[in-house]
Amino acid sequence: MDTSQIRKYSTILTIAGSDSSAGAGIQADIKTAAAFGVHASTAISSITAQNTCGIIAISDVDPYMLQKQIEAIVTDEKPLAVKTGMLPSPQAVEVVANAIRRFNLVNIVVDPVLISSSGTPMSDKMEDTIKTMKTALFPLATLVTPNIPEAITLSGLSKSDILNNPLLLPDRLNCPGILLKGGHSDTDCDDILIAEKETTTFTSKRIGSRNTHGTGCVLSSAIASCLALGLTLREAVKHAKNFVTRAIEEGKNLHFGNGHGPLFLLDKYNSMQ
Repeated sequence: MDTSQIRKYSTILTIAGSDSSAGAGIQADIKTAAAFGVHASTAISSITAQNTCGIIAISDVDPYMLQKQIEAIVTDEKPLAVKTGMLPSPQAVEVVANAIRRFNLVNIVVDPVLISSSGTPMSDKMEDTIKTMKTALFPLATLVTPNIPEAITLSGLSKSDILNNPLLLPDRLNCPGILLKGGHSDTDCDDILIAEKETTTFTSKRIGSRNTHGTGCVLSSAIASCLALGLTLREAVKHAKNFVTRAIEEGKNLHFGNGHGPLFLLDKYNSMQ
């Protein structure tokens, strides 16, 4: 074998819940990474029985097993970026934070999944989980990606305060960088990146589609994939935002299930355009 021709994979580790409908969670993260030419290793935090209409049942993975999944990956092939999604308990949050510190993991993108798009809480101990996120995990993150309702819950600020002065958020969430997702705004779908005491707005039109399940998961895993490829944070957010917008546009006339279907994540287009 000519070892001079061997190249290493660009890899991310996604730590999230499993979605049986494959519209969100681990399954969406894997498909998103693949669209960017990135390999996604996984650590499953919870198993959900769900479809396009909502979540039927949740079974959380034991924190010890979550820890061992993470250790198995990072001691074999250290990821170039990490994305976290559903972390269903304070113990799960601590496991992830401890692993980030212990193994010096970098490019950490935290999607603070608190409530599913169908309205199901993702933690039985929501208050304690949020507190642990803010004290243990968020300070280690490169970027935290709340939507507007999540930002309100995490910060204690009103919607108007957040939108009028998003620079308040990093101190309130105890993290260096935030991408405030605009899907829950009253008008457009603009996302606001708050980093290094500056804001950058990434604009997009609102697309009428019922296929929006997993949008936050796809966005955060796309950002992690771009960081793994060596892009800057602003470049990563730009490409990820464009990717999600195109995925919604491409899927708006497709049908899957009786509720909110998934984004169109097939490799019909170049993710980096």
